[in-house]
Amino acid sequence: MNKRLYIETVGCQMNVLDSEMVVADLRKRGYELARELSTADVILFNTCSVREQAENKTYSALGRLRSFKKENPDKIIGVMGCMAQKDQQLVFNRAPYVDLVVGPGQLARIPDLIDEIAAGKGQQMAVSLGRKDGPIAEIKRSHETFDPLRDPAMRPTPFQAYLRIQIGCDKFCTYCIVPMTRGPEQGQRERHERQLPRSLEQHQHQAQRRVQAQRAAHERLGSLLHADLARDRRSEHGGGDRHARQHQHVDERRRRVQAVQHQVHLQAHHRARHAMSQDRVLHCHCGLTLETRADNP
Repeated sequence: MNKRLYIETVGCQMNVLDSEMVVADLRKRGYELARELSTADVILFNTCSVREQAENKTYSALGRLRSFKKENPDKIIGVMGCMAQKDQQLVFNRAPYVDLVVGPGQLARIPDLIDEIAAGKGQQMAVSLGRKDGPIAEIKRSHETFDPLRDPAMRPTPFQAYLRIQIGCDKFCTYCIVPMTRGPEQGQRERHERQLPRSLEQHQHQAQRRVQAQRAAHERLGSLLHADLARDRRSEHGGGDRHARQHQHVDERRRRVQAVQHQVHLQAHHRARHAMSQDRVLHCHCGLTLETRADNP
């Protein structure tokens, strides 16, 4: 009989995509999705740390599972995502009956860690390196995500899907936790050339399944576009026809970047105007919007 998985996701589009990835990986191991928590063999919470309330909701949900775990000791409870990366051992301290803590850069290890827990090896934790815990290349590798081909079962509609093009952030906005939980900024090209064919494979796989809209999942689109533009500018040096062709190419790329940025800023402006009618809104470099209710400063 196949094991059953229940997964609950809060937070941004990156978390939604991460949950799809984890479900796809566990499906390969024979897991089926459970609609009810009580019928699942493995229960996962994909968490967010951008706002304190999101963390409080997760810890409240874990608290409600205390008696459930006592009655069903063979059930495996796991916490993944940004809160897991930020709190690490604190999750075990606040909820000792949790079996698994996994940061967003270590999601590929979840199936193996579940097997170790089932084999009686106790609590398991897999988190990425901190921003000051080693050489930058090693830190980036510890935050790399995985991209298994996935089915549309976890998406609200089978006709839309996310395609990861960038992770991490280096802006360190005062009120944003993303640089600490998602790691250094990495675009697809920077994450080794092997990742680009993988993205194309994901795109083609989703297109074959009649996905009509593929949305780019990223933390900071602007830096990714500017990185491409900077590479093109560096390639300008040369002479004759080659220089002219490269200059034309750079101008065309610059126009495309400006057009995309205009659309992004226009959409953000409209969202901000709508939100500010009731709330105070803070905007992060990564495009994330933090809302504070006017009646609760």
